[in-house]
Amino acid sequence: MRETLRTAFEQLATLGFGLMQAAVVFFIAALLIRALRRLVRRQLKPTLAPDNVKRIVENVVTFAVLGCGATILLTHWGVTWTTLLTAIGLSTLVVALGLQSMLQSLIGGIFILFERPYSVGDRISYSVHRVSGTVEEIAWRTTVVRDDEGARIVVPNSLALTNAVINCSPERAVLTIVTVHGAGGDGRTLPETRALAEAALTDMPWPAVSPEITVHSTLHRLHLPRLLARIPRLGPRADHMVQDIINETTQIRVTWSGVNDPGIQEHVRQRLRDQFRASRITMRRW
Repeated sequence: MRETLRTAFEQLATLGFGLMQAAVVFFIAALLIRALRRLVRRQLKPTLAPDNVKRIVENVVTFAVLGCGATILLTHWGVTWTTLLTAIGLSTLVVALGLQSMLQSLIGGIFILFERPYSVGDRISYSVHRVSGTVEEIAWRTTVVRDDEGARIVVPNSLALTNAVINCSPERAVLTIVTVHGAGGDGRTLPETRALAEAALTDMPWPAVSPEITVHSTLHRLHLPRLLARIPRLGPRADHMVQDIINETTQIRVTWSGVNDPGIQEHVRQRLRDQFRASRITMRRW
């Protein structure tokens, strides 16, 4: 009896120690996930990526950190993913076959969010199924369509992989962003750079509303330490180098929404190119 109790106590102690290890690993993983999601959200905020795509990136970061944490924990316990998957291979195969349609819808959702055959607000219909209406929401697994009678139809995204999707909104509003890279100038502040951009784009035939013009620099607060600035010859050169870095990281972003008009887009690029000749200009549309 004493030997049995000792064995049971050792097993309970091993189990409790393992649970404590798992709790510590996943607590650290939760802190890391929170920090990384905040970083990703801050980096994606100024981009034109749809909100659904931003959430997908955040979820991918979460799954990646959890996967790394689980791998570290299994390695510490002396278990590999190969052994684990072999042990549950048959049951996993059965579950995968049962969830095949759900997996297809998830893949279809990723395809829709990145390839964008249609967007929220577009009027669409499927070539085979009698589903047509206005897109209200695009999620991971489903697309919500509101038909002409007001009915809310939840469509699995797998249909976008197996059927032709007819988009009846060719003249939908397109969000255009024109970015001027390296728009800074010696001794010029960010408001002064923005004023130059506004002056270059006056009297433009905008499709709907005036564009939003923003100027920012990730290193605009960079400055040379006073001790280094006082060194003869080296100080002025270093200060000039810092100013060049600030100028290179200064960006002008012009965004507007309206019907896709290549003429207006090229006109905007040309005016900005004439105003900021030493800069590089890129354009994206959503």
